[in-house]
Amino acid sequence: MGLFCTECGQRKESADALFCTHCGQRFPSGTTVFQPTLAPLASDPLRSPAASLRRPGKRTLLLGGAGLALLFALGAGVAYYMRPPAATPEAYTEAINHHLASHREQAQDKVCLSNFPYATNPVFTNASDTATNHWLDLLVKAGLYRQPDTLTEGFWTKLRYTQTDKGHTVLKEGRLCLAKGLKVERIESVLPPETIAGALVGKAVFSTTLDAPADWVTEEMRRELPGEGHLTGQTLLLTVQDGAWQVMDAAQLQRSQTAQAPSPEAGTSGLRGWWQRLTGPTEPDDDAIWTALMPHVHGLSREALQLRKGSCERQAEGRFRCVIHLGDREERISLIREGESWVLQDE
Repeated sequence: MGLFCTECGQRKESADALFCTHCGQRFPSGTTVFQPTLAPLASDPLRSPAASLRRPGKRTLLLGGAGLALLFALGAGVAYYMRPPAATPEAYTEAINHHLASHREQAQDKVCLSNFPYATNPVFTNASDTATNHWLDLLVKAGLYRQPDTLTEGFWTKLRYTQTDKGHTVLKEGRLCLAKGLKVERIESVLPPETIAGALVGKAVFSTTLDAPADWVTEEMRRELPGEGHLTGQTLLLTVQDGAWQVMDAAQLQRSQTAQAPSPEAGTSGLRGWWQRLTGPTEPDDDAIWTALMPHVHGLSREALQLRKGSCERQAEGRFRCVIHLGDREERISLIREGESWVLQDE
């Protein structure tokens, strides 16, 4: 019967070998080394029957736990970034400003004035027309006109204002342009968003101010322009796209309106009621203001009053406070929505 190494069980190759050729263990001299009665241990752990019964080591457990933690973290991260953005005034401001900057042409009527024949040069005014002359004097200070010349014709005294080169360059299609466009001055209110036709829809009521005003525009000029450049009670609908809020375009708005079109028997509850609150009422226009004033002007015509709408500011749902101009006089009125009409409300 052959001899085996007591350290590793390797068979001794020759009877007079002093060291094990497998592990280097010295064989005891003159003694019989351990001779196993079972089969020799397998050098390959994969061939050992006990290998499949071994418990996982600490390294295996650590690696497995780390993998699970990584998967959990990735899942939580995906869920975090996939959640809709918060409907905050800051998010709405960024979205509306991006929309206004991308559609500057829509604000041209607000930032480019047509309240005077600016394309005519020179222009003549009556010396007694204090309102017009005050405005032109502000433009003189801004360097757009020269100091007026006084002309006397019989009993009438006229002032002649001549445009400067600078005044000519700031005109656009005969209108005096104060700024490049409009931007959000502040968010006045937001309506909590809801899902409509698969899209998250929100509403913002905001006021605007001039964006990148010209260097000659002064605060005194702004005060002389009620409703120009400073608009309150503006309303826009927004939706989430590519993970951010944006102003709804015409197609998105049409889809939402179609999805929320009220049936004859539908009430004002649920999503349809929310949509009705979302989309209206908008501020009263010139015709609505005139209709509300008619019972109080006792037969005077709109032309005789020289009625012009200024700015309107939302006071509450369905209630606005508006600035109107009656000739050279400025008045403030409150209007409230009753059904499909606007009526004048006592202060």
